Amino acid sequence: MATSRISVNVDSDVIQNVQRILSEIGMDMTTTIELLLKTIVREEKIPFELRTPKILSRRFVWAIFKVGIEKIQNSCCRP
Repeated sequence: MATSRISVNVDSDVIQNVQRILSEIGMDMTTTIELLLKTIVREEKIPFELRTPKILSRRFVWAIFKVGIEKIQNSCCRP
């Protein structure tokens, strides 16, 4: 099997903490990342839930936008 190299920029403190935790459970960074990538391929999804805070969600922003547009239309377009 051919392999490819990837490169990512990650905060140094995060790397140190992850390496410490992985060392405690007997894994290294390469094995962990390869495990994550293979899980994504097998399950065809990220294997954990990703969420944005409600204040930043698209649905929330769109709802606020719609309310704003409705208020503008109701106040400026009356005879």
